[in-house]
Amino acid sequence: MNQLSIQTKLVRDNFTLEIPELTLPTTGVTALFGRSGSGKSTLLRVLAGLENKAVGRIQFNDQVWQDGKEFMPAQARGVGVVFQDGALFPHMTVRQNLQFALARAPRSQDLVEVARRCRIDHKLGAPVPTLSGGEKQRVAIARALLSSPELLLLDEPLSALDTATKKEILPFLEELKDSLNLPMIYVTHAPAEVERLADRVVFLQQGRVDKVETLAEALSRADSPLFADEGASSVLLAQVETLQAGDGLSCLCPSGSQCQLWLPEVAHAGNYRVRIMAKDVGLSLSPPQDSSLLNVLKVTIERIEVNEQSALLTLRLGGQTLFAQISLRSLRQLRLSAGMQVYALIKAMALV
Repeated sequence: MNQLSIQTKLVRDNFTLEIPELTLPTTGVTALFGRSGSGKSTLLRVLAGLENKAVGRIQFNDQVWQDGKEFMPAQARGVGVVFQDGALFPHMTVRQNLQFALARAPRSQDLVEVARRCRIDHKLGAPVPTLSGGEKQRVAIARALLSSPELLLLDEPLSALDTATKKEILPFLEELKDSLNLPMIYVTHAPAEVERLADRVVFLQQGRVDKVETLAEALSRADSPLFADEGASSVLLAQVETLQAGDGLSCLCPSGSQCQLWLPEVAHAGNYRVRIMAKDVGLSLSPPQDSSLLNVLKVTIERIEVNEQSALLTLRLGGQTLFAQISLRSLRQLRLSAGMQVYALIKAMALV
């Protein structure tokens, strides 16, 4: 049975993690999402076998990791762990860090090939202190992969990085997800990381599971915790139509539609998740003329939710959902209502 079954409780002086029952498929990426102190990293450590005071039962596929007094140590669980600070050995070179993991792995792998996949093959002889933050995280991921894990656990791997480095590493993680048939559990409090990587989301609050949803379910409701800080956003699945369209742009086609979506140039052909903030979407009753806006998408209004300051519109683009947040003045002036066909306008440079 391909699932991760979790029943656990861990009591500390000022915090209790208590999960009576949680079952997750061991495919794709599961995000553990919540505010600081919600128990995300603690749960990850329990799964990794780093919290021997946790009680309960944990089973990964056919392997029981913990049940009553039975406790499988971390090194026997077949998991790879990536911490937010990389946790590399600073007195070693990159190659030596990777060899350390390889020497303890249950089966041999090609160190250079894994390093190439993680884009650090040119840094194998470099001492760890000379690496950038992004390079350190790629080395940490390579080291985890060389341990031949059956499950990859990532504990806020981007939180210690600056904005530019996050933009470098996030597409790399997307590529890794697509190329590896390896389940991942990914801890984060950043909605953008969830929306770009996750297949499902476990929402944690004060040490307990609040809700488990697929990413599509989590993005389909206006009250989603993913929207609490930054506002509503959409994720459109799209395929590359033209990789290098000139002027630093790529052209994608959203799944289930015939329209074009222009955005800053992407790295490779294939499928992408395009994150669009609702506040970056404007609406028009007709296609604009002589406009700098490249993205003009014909959509249907499904729902309008009004609050004191603005209106959130749920739009249908083919089989996908797109949110638009507009002012109440615009809502009144355009006389918008459910069922109308309108045009969604999005700046290419606003997309990631």
